[in-house]
Amino acid sequence: MTLADVAESPIEDDSLRWTPEQQALIAAPPAARLVVDAGPGTGKTATLCARIGWLIEAAGLQPGEIWIISFTRTAVAEIRNRVSSYLSDPGLAQGIRVATIDSHAWAMNVGFTEVPVLSGNFDDSIEHVIEVIKSNEHAVEYISSVRHLFIDEAQDVIGPRVELVLELVHALPSAAGVTVLCDEAQAIYEYSEDDRHAALSGTLVDNIREYMPDFEDKDLHEIHRTDDAKLRQLFAQGRSTIKNAALGGRAKYYEVRRTVVECSHDKVGDAAHDLASVDGDDEDVFLLFRRRGEALSASKLLGEEPHRLRMSGLPAVVDDWVGLVFWDWPEEKVSHETFCERWAKRVPMGATTKEWAWSRLVRLAGKSESVVDVHKLRSRLASQSPPLDLCRPDFGARGPIVGTVHAAKGREAAEVRLYLPRPESMKSKSEDGFESEAKVLFVGATRARERLLVGHSFMSYSSRLGSSGRAYTRCANPPWAAEVEIGRAGDIGAEGLAGRRFFASMESAKQAQASIAGLRRGVHAATAHALGPEMDYAYLVALRSSPGAPLLALNGTVNRDLIYIARKLRKRRPPREIRELRTLGVRTLAVSPDDPVCATLHRPWSDSGFMLAPLLIGYGPLAFR
Repeated sequence: MTLADVAESPIEDDSLRWTPEQQALIAAPPAARLVVDAGPGTGKTATLCARIGWLIEAAGLQPGEIWIISFTRTAVAEIRNRVSSYLSDPGLAQGIRVATIDSHAWAMNVGFTEVPVLSGNFDDSIEHVIEVIKSNEHAVEYISSVRHLFIDEAQDVIGPRVELVLELVHALPSAAGVTVLCDEAQAIYEYSEDDRHAALSGTLVDNIREYMPDFEDKDLHEIHRTDDAKLRQLFAQGRSTIKNAALGGRAKYYEVRRTVVECSHDKVGDAAHDLASVDGDDEDVFLLFRRRGEALSASKLLGEEPHRLRMSGLPAVVDDWVGLVFWDWPEEKVSHETFCERWAKRVPMGATTKEWAWSRLVRLAGKSESVVDVHKLRSRLASQSPPLDLCRPDFGARGPIVGTVHAAKGREAAEVRLYLPRPESMKSKSEDGFESEAKVLFVGATRARERLLVGHSFMSYSSRLGSSGRAYTRCANPPWAAEVEIGRAGDIGAEGLAGRRFFASMESAKQAQASIAGLRRGVHAATAHALGPEMDYAYLVALRSSPGAPLLALNGTVNRDLIYIARKLRKRRPPREIRELRTLGVRTLAVSPDDPVCATLHRPWSDSGFMLAPLLIGYGPLAFR
């Protein structure tokens, strides 16, 4: 790929062409060290992917010599998929090392030390990982193979992760290039990180500019996301306000809010009223809220209208076809021929083809092009962060996306409905807090490509449990009730889906799994009832249409959190019943072959390790006793 090729290459598959500032960045020397300041909609990701293609095609770098660190798992998947479109051989994209910061750190933690630190969270083990980078000769050799490092969304790298990334940059060969992409106007994580373990203050970008003078500043200014005049004004004016050092945080917030409202295409009033007009067939729509509890309340109000959720804390949605194919497969390996036979009999027609699915299985757990190691596949999918190759980005099958602004960052939609926080919720904000909220508003509004609608959010003061992150909102009337989030990662486990403790026979478990398979499309209402003390008061979930046929039992984490909330409400007991549950689709749940829970399951799931789980969500009022 020559510079002339770069100039003629389209951005994505529309009619736009690379601008001079993009051309200069894409074809910069491989050893260049750059900090690229790129606003929303300026083609940052497309430019990043095209630069990777140029480094491989024109500069002669091997895919394995390129590392990409991104902030989120969804961004990692998008980058890997888009890079392939800029390569003459799309398969080369698989050799590029693309991962989140935590994934890169985990690989070094367990791969280059005899006694890895496996306990505690990422922050607790950060010093150990840094020491590995500094002193372990195998880790040094591993890093020395890098010829170009990309760091995406660098403005959101804060706290202890700053020290880790700086140490990684220091460990690179002197001839290795680094491209840092950021937008400080979109730094919406800077006030939410626990930085008790951080030796450095400020963001990664702050520290690079202060301590690494060999980096050169570059900019991407031209907006490509939208042609709409109002949105282009919002993108430019909002960013200018946030970057204006002469303004305090409060002034920035109210100026950005004014700009968002003035540049919107319509005002839709209160969220509770507007959500009644939402159409479940609108796939390219975001309904964005500032807080988790607000997004959950919106999902509840949508009822049985199809929609998807996008927010942290929800379980990874592993494609349901995996469970449909392998739920009764006891062998350690499967051949391509057998997989195709089972696929033809079990998987309904859809967008995914069996050849596409098989290629993903081979990539993740292939022993050869015609044989997949099913035990390896189980182990990988049983992880808390399963490979994105087999995961869907949203919690739900179809419909508009309901979520928080934080979770929508880096994404876009044709229409965005942004529900602004009510003034009452801003009373206790500090100057820094106001500046952070200004950035959140700006990020939410700039997700729109064609239309931006603004409204008011709910009068909600939700709280979150520190131990699990579960959201809940006290009800004003009656005071002994609270809306509680159901459906977080960990709320549904293998034993509750196919365990001998909850299902008297293999046939009853099989019937429950068949019922779950029937929930792949549409939204279905469900309720949960607490069992007796002999079952530790576990909640048994059934469809409202079939109350006598249980689907699953919720994990004990739900009981523990409900007991804690009961104490907060000065009540003694959690509710007997959980109403207003809904299913938004189906996912696959996998259990590793060496997991002790296998011994508690009915066959064939104890041997196969694959089962189906509903995408269960709820935020209804619960009566504490």
